[in-house]
Amino acid sequence: MSWKDNLLPGSFRGAAFHVDRHDSDVGGRRLQVHEYPGRDVPYAEDLGGAAHRFTIEVYVVGDDYMAARDALIAAGNKPGSGRLVHPYLGERTVACSRVGLREDRTEGRMARLVLELVEAGENRYPAGDSDRVAATESAAASADDAVDRAFASVWDILGRPNYVSDAAGNDLASAAVQLAASIGRLALHGIEVPPESVAALEPLRAPSAQLVADPAGVSGGLRAVLDPLQDIDGGGVHVFPAALDLATGAGSDWPAVSGATPARLAQASNQAALRSLLRRAAITAAARAAAGADWQTYDDAIAARDGLAAALDDERELAADDGEREAFQELGKLRAATVRAIEARAPGLPRLVAETPRVTEPALLTSYRLYGGIDQAETIATRNRIRHPGFLAAGEPLEVLTRA
Repeated sequence: MSWKDNLLPGSFRGAAFHVDRHDSDVGGRRLQVHEYPGRDVPYAEDLGGAAHRFTIEVYVVGDDYMAARDALIAAGNKPGSGRLVHPYLGERTVACSRVGLREDRTEGRMARLVLELVEAGENRYPAGDSDRVAATESAAASADDAVDRAFASVWDILGRPNYVSDAAGNDLASAAVQLAASIGRLALHGIEVPPESVAALEPLRAPSAQLVADPAGVSGGLRAVLDPLQDIDGGGVHVFPAALDLATGAGSDWPAVSGATPARLAQASNQAALRSLLRRAAITAAARAAAGADWQTYDDAIAARDGLAAALDDERELAADDGEREAFQELGKLRAATVRAIEARAPGLPRLVAETPRVTEPALLTSYRLYGGIDQAETIATRNRIRHPGFLAAGEPLEVLTRA
């Protein structure tokens, strides 16, 4: 086999090019040289390996060279890092600092470009990431305690007619139905729901009078369903939307209480308190899941941050209206901690951009054209709900990631 057979077809972010030569800085150390007065020999402080830099002189040729030229220029101008398939050095993740262009009338059907690239590697999560997740967990626990105290202060069962307790039990059973629907949504995504969550639902489906009369038992029963979900390995991206949807719709279909007698007013107050408890338990579960989730894209993470922040803002406003000062303060701390945790993860994630195939092509070809490999074909087809991955229609915009 000739050495030429080992050369790879060059491309940057899927934009193809030809290359005859290149200059690369592929080794060396980052040194801080300290020169001291009165000493002839300096001290070179080693700060780690030097960045690998590539200056590649490339060209595109053919009757359609202008399209290939424009694709390369666009690839060089995109923000962030991208995949370089280097004919001599293989695949690298690089950022582009400069694109130079030269076209000569004597060289028809051809453009020459100079790409100045630096190896980007990965923008890893900050070392304090686990601390931010732990801070969110601590803030969520404090919010849960404040919410539970607020609930216990208004839950009014003892000494009331039996129908007040019965109505509260029916509402608690309705809450169990909504919880079951939420964890059932996880199963639809192929996630194995912890058996502890399933078991915790049973006492809520037909709650005893003793359970209904105990505010700590009611709040503990709801959390016993939600808390084990945090232990699902890699399930945070699914737990978050399920929990947030539960918070949004908690108690929305419960029948309103009519009547103005003291017992009916207590019944209405209990229903509002239980609805609030379910909503807030779901929000803190969503916050825990969002802070530790392995988001696939920057866009997903930021959407989760904004959705959760809005839900917590709404809940704080309701707490303020009800005079629940402690719950208002603790939910605010939870909002701040969760936003910090998500924002610590987001910058290193790929972003979604639009890509429109010029011709109908299979997802394998789209993946190779964009990333220099076929490993993203399934992701492209799944994200865009492609019915048949062998046929990505020409002219139909796709959502793709900025890097593989």
